[in-house]
Amino acid sequence: MSGPLRLAILSLHRGGMAQCAAGLANAVLQARPEAAVAFFGPQDMDPDLFEPGVALFRYRTPQELSWRAVGRLARLPWLARRLRQDILAWRPTVLHVNSGHLSYPLFVPGLAARIPMVSSIHDIFPHLGERRPVERFKLSSLLGHSRRFLVHGRRLKEQAVARWRIDPERIEVFPIIKPSRIRSWAAAAEEQPFDILLFGRIHAYKGVGLILEALPEIVKRVPQARLIIAGKGDLDAWSASLESVRGHVELHNRFIPDREMAAFFRRCALAVLPYLEASQSGIEPVAACFGKPVVATRVGSLDEVVEDGRTGRLVPPGDAGALALAVATLLADPALRREMGRRAFERRYGPGVEKELGERLCRLYAAAV
Repeated sequence: MSGPLRLAILSLHRGGMAQCAAGLANAVLQARPEAAVAFFGPQDMDPDLFEPGVALFRYRTPQELSWRAVGRLARLPWLARRLRQDILAWRPTVLHVNSGHLSYPLFVPGLAARIPMVSSIHDIFPHLGERRPVERFKLSSLLGHSRRFLVHGRRLKEQAVARWRIDPERIEVFPIIKPSRIRSWAAAAEEQPFDILLFGRIHAYKGVGLILEALPEIVKRVPQARLIIAGKGDLDAWSASLESVRGHVELHNRFIPDREMAAFFRRCALAVLPYLEASQSGIEPVAACFGKPVVATRVGSLDEVVEDGRTGRLVPPGDAGALALAVATLLADPALRREMGRRAFERRYGPGVEKELGERLCRLYAAAV
């Protein structure tokens, strides 16, 4: 790559996707402080996710297909035109597009004709309980115009090659990065040694029913145990199960802003990922940032990021008994739990880790150019 790096990161979804974009931006600046980095994203994300050197361009963007979002969906052509103008005016040498969005086919192909483009694709297939009727449309501009791709696991690379016939040399297996800055956000929150956190959007594949099935056995072994469910989604399918364990569940059924998210992770003893199927997880790196282990199922690429017995526990998918035993064992052994959390933090955020990830990104951008 001739000349200094000018990186534009385009990521129009809030929550976990904005956090992923911030992780990319911050890692690049760790590796190349002289680089110019700009983020083009949703208005309602927390700007403190990003290092001070990142230029922020924020827009009112639709986050979902629904009648409530009709007004913003109608403004997509205007949004696309504004984004195209702003990105071109910033003069990036590389454009990194993070995940898909309804607006992308309206302007991303035109940008890719003028700027080398790299894209992150987080899921190769939709998951159980998800409704993604326009997913292929959202991803079309990425698949057709990116010079390099990032996916978050070896199995996901294999799936991408098989499904989309992408040259394997163009696909980089790269971990999900979350901004370590969030670690300082909830310093006042105290750990509750028996709180189990299930965090994120609520879908059938996330295993809500499985952890609710396991909870009575967890409580039998650790009577003080409490499950915190924090995230937006329809819980009607599990209303009877929730009622049966009402005294041991704390429910926050809504979108959780970034700063409040930090407080949940600071407070919990461990996080659970009882997924029935998955690609990867953005929850594990957040838990690691706060020094918390996870108990996860062996699905997707989760076993590529959770080291069983070292940074957390892995159990078979759908096995409520194994899940209950793993969770109860960690709740009953705070020393083991904290040692696992320390290892998880060191693996993800130890000295030099973010800088090395930033160097990898810069090499990928150079290859794309």
